[in-house]
Amino acid sequence: MSKSTASQSLRWQFIRKMLIMMITIALISGTFQYFILREQINDNVMNEALMIGKSIEHGIKETDLASKSIEQQIDYKLESISARIADHLQGKSIDHITDQDLIRLRDQFQIAGITLFARKGDDIVGVKSSDPKEIGFSFKSIMQEAFLALDHLLQGKKPEGNGIVSYVNQNIINLYIAQSGSHDDKPRFFKYAYYHQPGTDYVINPYIEANEVYQFTQEVGPDSWIKKVLSENKYAKEIAVLDPRVFEDPSLAEKMYPPLKKIVYGTYNDQT
Repeated sequence: MSKSTASQSLRWQFIRKMLIMMITIALISGTFQYFILREQINDNVMNEALMIGKSIEHGIKETDLASKSIEQQIDYKLESISARIADHLQGKSIDHITDQDLIRLRDQFQIAGITLFARKGDDIVGVKSSDPKEIGFSFKSIMQEAFLALDHLLQGKKPEGNGIVSYVNQNIINLYIAQSGSHDDKPRFFKYAYYHQPGTDYVINPYIEANEVYQFTQEVGPDSWIKKVLSENKYAKEIAVLDPRVFEDPSLAEKMYPPLKKIVYGTYNDQT
């Protein structure tokens, strides 16, 4: 082998080694950069998600505070109306009160309706009402918490507050605004009060339609915040507020009081 041939062979070996080394370095560098970029992307996505979550949480708190302030004013109004209705009924027994009496009082106080609840066996049901749909309405089968509260009222005890009660006093409880359980033809939202006049064997239930408060939460609440964030944040594809209780127990979605849903606000399609 001549010197030039040997020299050329060594040169090609050197070039091959250099190419292999450069390719190896490029692969190692590329792999390293891939993992760094992936971590940066994951961190950016997480930070962006946390910022969006905090924004929605802030919107929920603001809406909740505003709606509770409105609901508190309604609570005081219903307590006053309940006491005035009791004065008009003058402690009469439920057998001496007619549905027409309740219709007249409903119109006089300009409220949605009045129902009188009394014991029937081991249940508490609607006995007299300005609305025929309320007659026979049973608490025990639909809303156990309210049943227990009314039971305390009829015993002359101050009922305990719980998750469905917005206002409690010695002779009255008010429930949070909820969907009517006796109007299933079209969703309607009411604010209910339950007042017991000492010495009587029934509970006076005046209620007012509260669709305007429900509408308020829809217009300025979390749904509107979600739409705003989706329109302004290019990284956000969908946002949802979920109720983990319903995911754990789907039967809760069938209860009317309170109406529970898996997806409370927004949309939830890209789930894992």
